[in-house]
Amino acid sequence: MPQPRSFGQKVAFTWAVFSAVCAVICAGALVWSTWKYDFSHVYSASFLAATVFFISCTIVLHVIGQPAKHKLLPWDADETQTS
Repeated sequence: MPQPRSFGQKVAFTWAVFSAVCAVICAGALVWSTWKYDFSHVYSASFLAATVFFISCTIVLHVIGQPAKHKLLPWDADETQTS
């Protein structure tokens, strides 16, 4: 059974959701900018860069925000004794 999320993992997961929303907004702005201007316009390039940035932030923060699958021991704990 996975461990419950710590406070930091909850914060990271919340920011992952926020980044995903921002990625969707930027992707919509990219589609609009490409339709209105052209893909070679500076707006389209900026929206593409922002979309890629927010998608990568979403992936990283989602991974950080996942709860641990096993109980993690402190670094100086004796691994031979399991309780």
